[in-house]
Amino acid sequence: MLVDFLIGLFAVNALPHYLFGRLDTGVLSLFGFSAKGNLLYAGFCLTLSIGLFAYKYGLGAPSEHMIFDDRHRADEDHMLRGRSQPVLVCEQADRQGQAKARVEKIP
Repeated sequence: MLVDFLIGLFAVNALPHYLFGRLDTGVLSLFGFSAKGNLLYAGFCLTLSIGLFAYKYGLGAPSEHMIFDDRHRADEDHMLRGRSQPVLVCEQADRQGQAKARVEKIP
């Protein structure tokens, strides 16, 4: 749980330092008051956050999230057209290694 907190802390801390560096505003960071120092510190924080995330979850974890699943795009296309069509939805194997497939009718 502490690692999750640190991932979020460093990721969120990178944003203001990046913005202050891009706006050429002097804000104290680990590398001084300059804009270049803020940009370096933002890169350091983001790299540290990604490194901690990869250490805890692996780099493939974001791609397993449902938001990146292609079948949701098909659902949105059918809803925009306003007609019902049968759609074959194939899912990847679950955690036990059993493949699943189902046919859905999307309204």
